[in-house]
Amino acid sequence: MHDAGIAGVVLGFGVATVLILVVGLVYATAIRALPRTGGGVLFALFSAGRIPGFIAGWSLALGYIGIGAMNASAVTLFFRVTFPGIPSHGKLFEIAGWEVYLAEVLVAILFIWVFALLNMKGVDFSGRFQFWAVVTRLTCIAVLGVSAVYAFLTTDIELPAAVPRVSRC
Repeated sequence: MHDAGIAGVVLGFGVATVLILVVGLVYATAIRALPRTGGGVLFALFSAGRIPGFIAGWSLALGYIGIGAMNASAVTLFFRVTFPGIPSHGKLFEIAGWEVYLAEVLVAILFIWVFALLNMKGVDFSGRFQFWAVVTRLTCIAVLGVSAVYAFLTTDIELPAAVPRVSRC
């Protein structure tokens, strides 16, 4: 993001937003066509058969396992930046120049367990939680956006170039 300049970052976020909206619209259409719990797996099962449904189910399960692990490690990174003194106790090992601490591993495990418990409460509870999480996220984004515009208009902020210069050797 640093090398893309403001215009590149805005363009990248715009393209990503459009792609996410397309995925959301596809899911919304699938939900209207097949209003049952099961998402993409159920849609693949009813539209293409048992083998594609089986493949879709396992693909989603493995994908969600990977995403869950990545999100858990992202939470520990958030704690490392937000509370720099807390997770730096109990060094376990170092991998690729990154030190891993016991407190970070415990935070990641706690994060995974909390979300597992939320999902075990059932589809209705999980759906309500996700709805309010999205409402909270959108509210925070709106507050941050308004705050950024206000700060830009009321203070003398020097922005970098929209398109960075390319140095040629």
